[in-house]
Amino acid sequence: HYEPDATVRRKDSSAISAIINLDEDELIRTVYDNKISMCGLAPVAILILILKMLGASKAQVALYQTSADFSKDYTSAVGYVGIVIK
Repeated sequence: HYEPDATVRRKDSSAISAIINLDEDELIRTVYDNKISMCGLAPVAILILILKMLGASKAQVALYQTSADFSKDYTSAVGYVGIVIK
């Protein structure tokens, strides 16, 4: 957690991309390879797997922001994303 805003956005983008692609394996690899401090990695990966088993086939970002959007502290930020999976 808490890296420069630009770094957070770059790292988050790669993790979000894996989620949007409903690829739990890629999500896990991305988080570990890029040293992303993602909360809930295992639950999200399991959720993706289960939702695909139940027929989910697409996902989209509902909202993405970082703490810097509110605090204006771009030196130390953390990202938040809401994703809808159908």
